[in-house]
Amino acid sequence: MRDKNSLSYQLMQLIAIAGDFPSDEIKRMEGGEHYKGKVIADLKNNKIIKTYYKDHIRSYRLTIKGKRMLLADNLSRFAFYFSGSADTNQYRSTLTKRLRAHRIAQAMLTMKQADIALFPDEKIDLFDCCEQCDETPHERTRIKIPAFYNSREMKSIGIEANKFRSARAVGVLLTNNELFLVHNTVDTVMKWDVKTEMRVKAILRNLCNQRLPETHANTTIKAIMLGANIDIGYQLLTSNGGTKHNYFMLDGSFEHFHYVTHDHAGEVLLKLLCDATLRTKLVDILTQDLSAPDTKLLIENDGIDESGNPVLLAYDFNMPRLARFNTALRLQNHQGTAICFDYQRDALSAFFGERATIQTIDLQKLERRFFP
Repeated sequence: MRDKNSLSYQLMQLIAIAGDFPSDEIKRMEGGEHYKGKVIADLKNNKIIKTYYKDHIRSYRLTIKGKRMLLADNLSRFAFYFSGSADTNQYRSTLTKRLRAHRIAQAMLTMKQADIALFPDEKIDLFDCCEQCDETPHERTRIKIPAFYNSREMKSIGIEANKFRSARAVGVLLTNNELFLVHNTVDTVMKWDVKTEMRVKAILRNLCNQRLPETHANTTIKAIMLGANIDIGYQLLTSNGGTKHNYFMLDGSFEHFHYVTHDHAGEVLLKLLCDATLRTKLVDILTQDLSAPDTKLLIENDGIDESGNPVLLAYDFNMPRLARFNTALRLQNHQGTAICFDYQRDALSAFFGERATIQTIDLQKLERRFFP
């Protein structure tokens, strides 16, 4: 078997859990273009993967040989993906099914690049419907590293899965004390059914209370929206749901709904969202020159600057909070300040207009300090 740290093996694993992996996502993986081209050619020449092209969309799939290689190497990791009628085993050729698979694949790649666990043998069995589990209750609640469960894994919960069959979520991100429902809007504002998403939210809350009582009982279910670039973040912030209100808009379904881009900047933000200790450290740094938050001010704030203006820490791109801050500034004809990462500046400048001054954090400097 190939070196497990090699690009070829990492790619094989991603194709395995995606079933149908979009070819243009390879560019986001480590290595130069020439090297990645050679890796793909080697895998195809050895009949481990194959190219599938339909509806002007190119993707990669594992061959029988490739599946057997992975199963022989780690049965517990890959059996779920290659068993019976699993979507990753019985390939779908319809455009809708493939696009759905690609949304999940994009999300999983972003998670993996942010050092979030993907595979069954790396994480607890959060969604298994079987009570006969080898793990003790204490082991089931021991979360070693942040873990992502894609929407196919969520279906393992059993009959409850029928309640969110039409949900737009691509998975769930679990950290040691938080849970995020994850969506992927890609490069356009996605369709949205608030009733379905609220059903999923209720199921997740009950699941946390039952299976993670020590760490996640009564936890606030948060959400993450993944997207192609920061411009999509602006579109989400300003969306009114369309003429029929069947597209995404900030409808109050989630108090915390963070926008994360499918790129390295988004991966850094994702690491921060997974680590409450690092976020506290960052907040302490960003607010050290500010006065304490003014709770009497009718504008949500994280502190007051020397001019007496409210300051919002906007680096986490928490869309409901950004919208509340913007609305309060407008209604009270007040000036404010938003602190964000440098790559978020243009989107937030367009959103706040003249109502808020934008101060930026150098993403590269933060990464060197927090993730050396």
